[in-house]
Amino acid sequence: MKKITVLFVFSVLSLVACGKGGDSKATSDEGCQGISAMDAKMKCENNSVMFCSSYSNYKWQETQKCDAGKTCFIAEDGKSGGCK
Repeated sequence: MKKITVLFVFSVLSLVACGKGGDSKATSDEGCQGISAMDAKMKCENNSVMFCSSYSNYKWQETQKCDAGKTCFIAEDGKSGGCK
């Protein structure tokens, strides 16, 4: 009986820990949902390079504004970009 109780408590704690990980990634910013703490995403918006990760609290932040005559680009892997 003691082993079953310990196993039950461990199972419940594991489920709670898994649920908390999902909550930390929740965001209303489209395209920035579901990434882990070790992931990042980039996009172009209004000719600016935008970045999203746990560092930015899962919110899109501008990292670079492209000058006139240059165009924002994001690499195929979606993890780097710039102006060219």
